[in-house]
Amino acid sequence: MLEASTSEATEDSGTPHLTIGMCGQNIVIRPTAAIDEGYALAVAGTINAAAATDTVVIIDPQPVRCDDAFAGDEHATFEWKCASHDRCEPVDAVVVNCRMIQIAAERDSWTIDLSAGRFCRSAPKTHPLYISPEAWVPVIAIVVARTRLSALTADGALITSSRAHRAA
Repeated sequence: MLEASTSEATEDSGTPHLTIGMCGQNIVIRPTAAIDEGYALAVAGTINAAAATDTVVIIDPQPVRCDDAFAGDEHATFEWKCASHDRCEPVDAVVVNCRMIQIAAERDSWTIDLSAGRFCRSAPKTHPLYISPEAWVPVIAIVVARTRLSALTADGALITSSRAHRAA
């Protein structure tokens, strides 16, 4: 994987808070537990910018990292067929807590804890403070495409949803 660190090293360990690189045609984001709101904004901004170019983003949080074969794979996507609009765009990813982002899916909302390597699907959209500890699912990677969301869980399951969209 080609890597370019987008952060300064931590004072004590010298490890970057966030690494963004390319693997195949995909952008791979590897946050660490030390991520803060500024880095979460960088992750959300990367996801939103990638959607405009139809580029897939792989979020690969600690503690378990996905391998480069998964990160560089072509992940399935599809075109939206909007009944009410000529052209559709995905709803933007947003930062909802210091180290968390939310991405709207068609029927639910995905909250991704970048520092703890876990996510939660909830309907309706729920602020992370109100998500019970049992609702969080450990993940190896989250795949964010223009039209699709996928989570590879720590137990090997692949959970997918269609990404919510709006008129362009």
